[in-house]
Amino acid sequence: MSAGKLQQVGSPRDIYTRPVNRFVASFIGETNFLPGQTVPGGVRLGCGAVVDVVGKRAGAVTLTVRPEQVRIEGAGATGMPATLTSLVYFGTDTHCHLALSDGTTVVARVQNPTGGDVGLAVGQAVSLRFAPGAAQMLED
Repeated sequence: MSAGKLQQVGSPRDIYTRPVNRFVASFIGETNFLPGQTVPGGVRLGCGAVVDVVGKRAGAVTLTVRPEQVRIEGAGATGMPATLTSLVYFGTDTHCHLALSDGTTVVARVQNPTGGDVGLAVGQAVSLRFAPGAAQMLED
């Protein structure tokens, strides 16, 4: 509930993986909010990448992608070019803060390997992509 209005009803998994609006997405866990514009085949982000998203809205939209659904690959891979701006160690995982070419910030959560680190460095050029079906178009 928000401002006395029911926002979404569902199981915890449904609410986490398919939030209907920005309030629900931010209330239940961490998430990335990415502004974009609908185009044939998906949503074009400010960096120019088109993300495959099913949705009913046209025009300016907001996508949500959970940090654990962001995949980091080496520079030059087929994803969106990005630069690592900070790394925050959390024990079981590392939160990788990235900047897309248009300045949009994306956080990726990467599982730490046993006895080692994630092998990334601040300032490193990388490529990122979202797990299939991870990007969700929000209603608001």
